[in-house]
Amino acid sequence: MTPAPETKAEWLSALADAHPLICLMREVEGAMVPVIKPDNRRGMYVATRYLIGLGHKRIAFVGGMASISDYVERREGFKDAMREAGLAVNEGDIETSSTKRHGGKIAVNRVLDRDDSITAVICFTDVVAYGVYTALRERGLTPGKDIAVVGFDDLEDSRLMSPALTTVRVRAEDIAQMATERLQQWRKIQQIPDNALVDVELVVRSSCCLVGERAGGLA
Repeated sequence: MTPAPETKAEWLSALADAHPLICLMREVEGAMVPVIKPDNRRGMYVATRYLIGLGHKRIAFVGGMASISDYVERREGFKDAMREAGLAVNEGDIETSSTKRHGGKIAVNRVLDRDDSITAVICFTDVVAYGVYTALRERGLTPGKDIAVVGFDDLEDSRLMSPALTTVRVRAEDIAQMATERLQQWRKIQQIPDNALVDVELVVRSSCCLVGERAGGLA
């Protein structure tokens, strides 16, 4: 199962006592339940390093809520990369929101209203990135030209966006296969399996620009 945000550890542990159970995608702190999830921290680290490699120094992280474990992991991956590169992350550079399109739209507007020096936006999910696209266009900005945008998940629609969205690919089939194998192992040897991380990869498309290629030649 994939636990919803704010799922109680006691409830989840009690469920696992009655049936073999593996959590997918996110974990609940304090629950004695094995978890299989993408390597969220590394994925966001790699995506942020890619933007830094394009010359971006003012990068915002938008979308998601602290009550979701994968939000925390992805945010920390972003901060890891920024810290390693010696780049500042101001308090206003990180903006939480719902995980819907509207949430992304609201979050990026708040960030840009505070600081228009932002040249790239990295999003909690692809869906959040879709909302960021809408907000940028309403502000007269072109995604991928005026401001680089990166998502996370690699949903099918992301390659159809204009511009096609650069994103971190999470292979659902790999997570499902590993979960099935761990459940079979659990039933066979009656031993709770360890947690596991499934690798992710950055998929580069058209939504990221070199800093010098921004409209107006801003460097």
